[in-house]
Amino acid sequence: TQITDATLTQVAKLKNLQKLHLEQTKITDAGLKQLVNLPYLEYLNLYGTAITDAGAQQLTTLKRLKTVYIWQTKITEPGLAALKKSMPTVEFVGGLAQNAIAEFAKAPADPKPGEGKK
Repeated sequence: TQITDATLTQVAKLKNLQKLHLEQTKITDAGLKQLVNLPYLEYLNLYGTAITDAGAQQLTTLKRLKTVYIWQTKITEPGLAALKKSMPTVEFVGGLAQNAIAEFAKAPADPKPGEGKK
């Protein structure tokens, strides 16, 4: 969609907002800063955005946050570990990292039914 950091200035005025889908938008850390005053936000989808570790740290002010989707963002493993430490009750949902996908590709396929050991 065409949602950008500027759009989030208007979204930030929706003080009772509980769920926000920002997946595959053009938002950055600067836009995420606009959301820190949404006291009831529980769900945030950041999949496919340019959010980094620094931007994600801004989420620590959202005390009711329960679930954040962070797949295909610029959040690093160390950044995610820091988030989990500072926000232990929040579920951070990510996809598989490149190296995990590579491991799956190397794994032998399960035998088809009827092709088991004889």
